Amino acid sequence: MKINLIVVLPIILTFSLIATGCTSNNNDPESSQVINSQVKNTTASKQEVSIDKSNDDPRPEKYATFFSYPYQHGMEIQPGMGGTLVMREGCLLLQSDGRLNVPVFPHGITTWNEDTQVLSANGVNIPLNSELFTNGPLNGGAYDPSYDYGFEQQADPKCLENRNIQFLGSQFIDVKELPNH
Repeated sequence: MKINLIVVLPIILTFSLIATGCTSNNNDPESSQVINSQVKNTTASKQEVSIDKSNDDPRPEKYATFFSYPYQHGMEIQPGMGGTLVMREGCLLLQSDGRLNVPVFPHGITTWNEDTQVLSANGVNIPLNSELFTNGPLNGGAYDPSYDYGFEQQADPKCLENRNIQFLGSQFIDVKELPNH
């Protein structure tokens, strides 16, 4: 015998509402304690279910070390920009003119080595706390959470809070090769 849930479910809900209505009008302290106990047990069961669901995937949500944008070789903006590559509170940032900006690197040509703390961008190695020089906009804009930047790779969103972002080009220069370095 098949049970049609569409027919049975409204009936079950109706009876449960009637039963709840009858017990809620009862001012008996003992029945209130029973109801409170049932609510607590139901809440505990729901918490156990959510804990069990989190165990389905033992990996916590993991973000990348830096933000990147979809990159294809081609025409790029030429103005030069630079700064010092720094890590603050788990965020890879570009310190320039006393500001900490969020650099957004071209995807596919930029990697981060956690062991050596070195960013490799288009074949140029940039150790943490050293200068970075590339093409890109001279000024980054303030991060706007309502705008979809189309990040290819996502770092922790907290890094963007109250900061400017800067999309960097692909023409990285080893600053050790520049004059006066």
